[in-house]
Amino acid sequence: PGLFGAPAAADALPLPAEQAFGFEAIAGDGNTLLLRFTPARGYYLYRDRTTLRLDPGARAAGFALGAPRWPPSRPYRDEHFGQVRVYFDPIDVAVPV
Repeated sequence: PGLFGAPAAADALPLPAEQAFGFEAIAGDGNTLLLRFTPARGYYLYRDRTTLRLDPGARAAGFALGAPRWPPSRPYRDEHFGQVRVYFDPIDVAVPV
């Protein structure tokens, strides 16, 4: 998915990515994927620094992703990237295919 936020406690070791950021891709109707992102407590997902891409096999089969439909995000001052839009809670993102 892209870049993600950092742990809330500066002295804590970060969780491995698979524990810090849950992710599921769920088939919606025949033309939509529902992407579910679930950040662990103290972590956040950057809306504008998250990229989506299909693996080469899906692209070769003629699949393409449309523009993701992000839910409303929260403004946040990030120490690395400045003012950004983030998600602290689980979100569902619909993506046309």
